[in-house]
Amino acid sequence: MDKSATWSLSNLYPGYFALVMATGILSVVGFLVHWTDLSDALFIIASVFYLWLIVLYITRIFRFPAQVKADMFNPLRVFGYFTFVAGTDILATRLGLSGYLWPVLILGCIAFLVWCGLLYFIFAMLVFHNERAVHESVNGAWLIATVGTESLSIVAAILAVHLHFMSEALLFVAYAFWSFGILLYLIFIVIIMYRFFFKAVHPADLSPPYWINMGAMAITTVAGVRLANPGAATKFLAAVHPFVVAFTVTMWTWGTWWIPLLVIMGIWKYRMYKRIEPFDPSLWSIIFPLGMYSAALALMSSFPGLHFLHYAVKYFYILALVCWCLVLVDWFAHDVLKVRSQEAK
Repeated sequence: MDKSATWSLSNLYPGYFALVMATGILSVVGFLVHWTDLSDALFIIASVFYLWLIVLYITRIFRFPAQVKADMFNPLRVFGYFTFVAGTDILATRLGLSGYLWPVLILGCIAFLVWCGLLYFIFAMLVFHNERAVHESVNGAWLIATVGTESLSIVAAILAVHLHFMSEALLFVAYAFWSFGILLYLIFIVIIMYRFFFKAVHPADLSPPYWINMGAMAITTVAGVRLANPGAATKFLAAVHPFVVAFTVTMWTWGTWWIPLLVIMGIWKYRMYKRIEPFDPSLWSIIFPLGMYSAALALMSSFPGLHFLHYAVKYFYILALVCWCLVLVDWFAHDVLKVRSQEAK
């Protein structure tokens, strides 16, 4: 097998489940805008990618344990594993929208267990093992921890709809994950902004995962809207309802502010390199925020006085779909065709 293939086992990118995240959120938005056939097709594709990647990662653990260990103790790469948590929860979300309970419960439990293991391992690793300076350790992938946390909030809110006898407890859990995800974001974004503003930034530093700066806020918006939904009425949520609504809109505003800046960063990087970069699996980290932003617009348009946002949903969704297709073609051309040519030799 060609070692340059981005999905070859020895150098498998830890954040490859961003492929599932990107495809899965496009399926969710397709459901929200009533493009049912497209939504179903994307869900099937995302599920196939999900199972395929699980097999690859498990195989890698047994065949290349040294590389896996190196990734786990590398602060620039280890946060990528949170894409498994988010990808699992996004598939659960799509199933929940279709009314399924047990698959949502099973996938949610799997995501929660992996989230717990990753979060405490990574924080312990950063405290006791990492010796790099903070500006040399942080990148946009750190914010995938926020995305994974907020995805658990969404799944808990969906389960509350099906499990009425546990709805109050589940909605409180959803609020806890929502607020904790915001705290993680605030901690990490301060470090990221410090790196941007007070350390030299090189083109290679501006990797696609920095789009998660916006994507994390988009999924926080989606989780917040679900908590503010009239169907999620509990005494506790009623007490914090104004705060949830106000903070949700604030997070959406902050995420929206990032979009032009991220585009500017991409243009600057292109002008510095004078060429288009070859395929990188982290490109899926651009598609996911675009899709999640579409979902945020669709759900936020349900707020009183914000119905006009609905008109922008399909435009962002179509943009995300086009970008998904372009990255898929780029991936196929870079990896699949290259491997076939090597095998032919």
